[in-house]
Amino acid sequence: MKVLLIDDDPVSHLINEKFISIATEDPKLEIITYLKADEALNYTLQYLNSHSSEYLCIFLDLNMPDFNGWDFLNYLEELDDKKLSVFILTSSVSKIDRLKAREYTSVKKFLVKPLSIPLLKNIFPQTKIAS
Repeated sequence: MKVLLIDDDPVSHLINEKFISIATEDPKLEIITYLKADEALNYTLQYLNSHSSEYLCIFLDLNMPDFNGWDFLNYLEELDDKKLSVFILTSSVSKIDRLKAREYTSVKKFLVKPLSIPLLKNIFPQTKIAS
């Protein structure tokens, strides 16, 4: 199982990694973290090209410097790849952000930080990565 965390806050990575590991209870779980969305996009593109049948779950923060979550989503939208599930994970409570997120086919859910184990247990059965 592969999960990609994209957030410019390293503390969020530590917390979210722990919660995802507990919620999935999957010993094969691989969590990859990125502080910069452009680097995560490069990884995602390479991953999709080299792992054509494997599924990727992405937790994406919107508010990051330079190349932000919206920029990341714009690139993903061009791919229209069904092997991706994006969960927006942000501190934004903006209704405008929620509405905008609905425009992206890869976005499965809009989540407001912080993550919780019960929430994650509800998310992973909905994705193809839960085994």
